[in-house]
Amino acid sequence: MDSITPQEPPKVFISYSWSNDSHVRWVMRFVTRLRESGVDVILDRTHCKHGDDLIAFMEKMVTDKKIQRVLIICDSVYAEKADGREGGVGKEAQIITPDLYGKTEQDKFLPLYTERTEEGEFAAPTFLKSRFGFNFADEAVFEEEFKKLILQIFDKPLYELPPLGTPPAYIYATNRFTHQTSSAFEDFRAMISPLQKTPQFASRNYLNSLIDVYRVFPISEEQELPLLDRLMEAIEATKSYRDEFVQFVMSWIFLEDITIFVREVHRFFEHCAPLVYHSRTEHLMFFAREVFLYFVSILIREDRTEDLNWFFSESYVFEQHSRPISEGFWIFENHLPLLHEKTNKRLHESGRNGRVSVVADVIKDRIREDLVSISDLLQAEFVLAVRSALHSGRGRYWFPRFLT
Repeated sequence: MDSITPQEPPKVFISYSWSNDSHVRWVMRFVTRLRESGVDVILDRTHCKHGDDLIAFMEKMVTDKKIQRVLIICDSVYAEKADGREGGVGKEAQIITPDLYGKTEQDKFLPLYTERTEEGEFAAPTFLKSRFGFNFADEAVFEEEFKKLILQIFDKPLYELPPLGTPPAYIYATNRFTHQTSSAFEDFRAMISPLQKTPQFASRNYLNSLIDVYRVFPISEEQELPLLDRLMEAIEATKSYRDEFVQFVMSWIFLEDITIFVREVHRFFEHCAPLVYHSRTEHLMFFAREVFLYFVSILIREDRTEDLNWFFSESYVFEQHSRPISEGFWIFENHLPLLHEKTNKRLHESGRNGRVSVVADVIKDRIREDLVSISDLLQAEFVLAVRSALHSGRGRYWFPRFLT
């Protein structure tokens, strides 16, 4: 069906029964509402003159391409006359039926049900009983149904799909569906559905599986490969896990209350904290910093201020040599000296200038703009730097590497 322009009001033909005076008055009030809404209405009472060929007129209304819709106002009398092929309604039914099931577009004929039978079903002729129509039999939903009708007459959708997104990273991965976390992540995506009631369990299950992977994430021990190359290879291998984590966050970030999810993410980072603090394994340190930065940037971008303030205010508590350690979020800001020094050494040896922040370069080089933008990360770095400067108090703060 072609779209209607504002200069070309849609035309509709109304098929109805002269059941009684009350019903005819209802039809005429309905015609008035349609015309007030910009719909050009044609019906026998206003467009047929004495001496006109009624059958020819009806055939033209059904087959004329300038008539975008035929509105069939159904009541018990209309149903009886149509099924019995009686009177004008019977003739219209004979004309409409073959077109309805034949060459004419299916949505040209729109049933408008105005009466129910004793069994509670809509009163409708046999040829329309399987058709999805509009409920004007129940006064309580009249306005809602009228709006739906107007939208359809003007070829406007009642519901619109969101924009088509980018396929997930694992579609293009050579080792797709082999993540240890993938099964738990898909469980979470299923359980976050409004039909499910245990999203907290699902989110914790996914994040626990990610923690398990994080603890043992490998770096190649192949000695023939330079250490910097092995480190970069290990960092690159974390990228699909990062993308999966971001998709996890995006699946609940627009819910009204995200408190339980933000707390589960804090719990995840609390499990990462001792590995960052103790291991000095730089690919793990890089992954924790990058994922932390992405998470904060999404909270800022989606204006989740209250949740962000709580996330910033919470400490990360873990043990070191059987003694409790409590650190702020700045524990995830690391210089990564091996990555920085060996990269700059390689650059100098090739006659190029060194980089102020290799960490920022790597994060920028592997960014996925469909998940977060450079400006999102710049804003997050600035907020983290200011927040840590105001609240650290122990000489530890978040160095804004993206801003250097």
